[in-house]
Amino acid sequence: MKKIFICLLLIVALVIASAKDQSNLPTLTVIANQLEEEPTHCGYRLMHKDHLFQKTVSIADCIGINEVVNQIEEVKVSRNTAVELSFDETMDQLVILDWQQDVKLKTSNVFIAPEELGTYVYVVTAYWGENEATYVIKLLVE
Repeated sequence: MKKIFICLLLIVALVIASAKDQSNLPTLTVIANQLEEEPTHCGYRLMHKDHLFQKTVSIADCIGINEVVNQIEEVKVSRNTAVELSFDETMDQLVILDWQQDVKLKTSNVFIAPEELGTYVYVVTAYWGENEATYVIKLLVE
């Protein structure tokens, strides 16, 4: 009985730690056409200092970009519109990948929506300290 209680306590602690990790993720806001949208985060790697000299890592992978793209809402933008990526924390580095063409677009927080009409998927990876988080944005150019 004591072993079961300890196992349950450990499971609860892991669930709480996992929820705590996600709350430490920076919030990304996509700003375009004077509208603001929050994209879906798709994975992260967070470093934690447990003690003076000990670090732990929390990692979560997303279910797959195809699955995420099918589940998220589109951010509607006009052709050639500036799309700004605004974080609630300062990022050391930002990488924007055009997922369909597998091309790295920029390493800054602003990019221009394509001229051609259609749906475009971007994978944004933000780096701060020893941490990283990945977000998926689906743009609908109208």
